[in-house]
Amino acid sequence: AHHPLAAASGTMGAGFSSSGGLEIPEETGSLLASFASPATRAHSDPLWASLLASCDDAPLASIDPRRLERALRPTCVALCRHNRKTSHLTTLLLHAARLLRAVRADQAETPTRAVNAVVFATALLKHLVEFGDDGAFAEV
Repeated sequence: AHHPLAAASGTMGAGFSSSGGLEIPEETGSLLASFASPATRAHSDPLWASLLASCDDAPLASIDPRRLERALRPTCVALCRHNRKTSHLTTLLLHAARLLRAVRADQAETPTRAVNAVVFATALLKHLVEFGDDGAFAEV
């Protein structure tokens, strides 16, 4: 059964499997793999916009943080391995900051993309703090 806030068929988002785990759609999984890979992506690379837009219709804040952390563990492990070379965590945080700066005080709700960027960055930072090596923050 899919999470009620999961993406509609054919679009990206997250859902729950019958085992209670978090399902990450193939397209989103591919974006996460590129994000955590050893290949450095420039700040202007289209990957960032695609990754940040991938869950627009599935608010990550509505997912149990432990489930989200379990689902993101392979991404976090790979990011820990490659971040010193790629600085992808720094780039993600810069994109998240840009999304947050764009939020206006008069908006009724913070846009899902901005919230998702913060939730995603929080899960990555938590993993790096708990399991990352001593040099994981060398370029942050």
